[in-house]
Amino acid sequence: MSLSFRGIEKRFGAERVLSGVDLDVEDGRMLTVVGPSGGGKTTLLRLAAGLERPDAGRVTIDGRPARLGDSSVAFQDTPLYPHLTVAENVLFPLRLARSRTTGGQGRAAQRKRAEDALEMMRIGGLGSRRIHQLSGGQRQRVGIARALVRDVALYLFDEPLAHLDPALARLIRDDLRSVQRDTGLTMMYVTHHLDEAFALGDTVAVLNGGKLEQVGTPWDLWNRPAGRFVGEFLGGVPMNFVDGRQGETLGFRPEHCVVEPADSPDAPAPWSGRDGLRIAARVVTATFLGEETLLHLDVTEGGQRLRAMVPSSEWSSSRGGAVDSPARVEVSVPPQRIHRFDGATGRRIDG
Repeated sequence: MSLSFRGIEKRFGAERVLSGVDLDVEDGRMLTVVGPSGGGKTTLLRLAAGLERPDAGRVTIDGRPARLGDSSVAFQDTPLYPHLTVAENVLFPLRLARSRTTGGQGRAAQRKRAEDALEMMRIGGLGSRRIHQLSGGQRQRVGIARALVRDVALYLFDEPLAHLDPALARLIRDDLRSVQRDTGLTMMYVTHHLDEAFALGDTVAVLNGGKLEQVGTPWDLWNRPAGRFVGEFLGGVPMNFVDGRQGETLGFRPEHCVVEPADSPDAPAPWSGRDGLRIAARVVTATFLGEETLLHLDVTEGGQRLRAMVPSSEWSSSRGGAVDSPARVEVSVPPQRIHRFDGATGRRIDG
């Protein structure tokens, strides 16, 4: 089943939440929607679920208007019922709509679907427990299993792992991705975490201020950001930006900086557009992050602040993650690692 958004406009009072959104979720694939809080991600998901209606445009599933009941949703805080067992919680949506979700089959078929959903989320042995006997991670798995138990066209997830610690969230995220690949279910997953978006999505949509900034594979977004916002938003450490020639803005990631001791502390290195960039700077602080060290740099000319990520093995361990006095360095960036953006619009301008 495929999901399609065309020309979507949505307002809540005077606030425009979504504007001109065109987006597709292909049959048997997973789309992740990522962006800052308040960008319209959850509203887009609720439109897909039939919980909201657009003010303009169409939301369709296989060419038909999306309706309530066409999809199954797992929310950030999926309510679980403490007076029911785990298995009964998972069965709950089937009991509400037995004839529609099981094709008229009886309780035995329902129980089998519930058992399969629990197994997919690796909690198959917990069906007889009560909710209060579960850990937080197990409860989230129950909520996801309850969404997966239904036989519907589309499965929607609204930040279901937001309240879990990172290690546990990664485990459940990887399990959900395995389920999607093994079953070929069509899914849409909303998150503000880039690592979740990249790890789960066949396609990633970046939504900001109600507008789509870019849609593509994780590789596309990382290597060819369509604009400054995407370049800066994607990554644990934001992209650096410096002024280029003819109104261009040059962007480059901290991971792509090569940092070496300055040959001449009194002569700033020149900027060069043909062979990449060479920038004279001073290291203000260094933060040890295990295999890598994050350097905060002041540019000698222009007063700009840059960030560079370098291997910790190449940064003196005797410094202990701190800099006693500003160390003069030269930062170089190879030309193939430089992204060019229009200085006025922020959009990508190179091929």
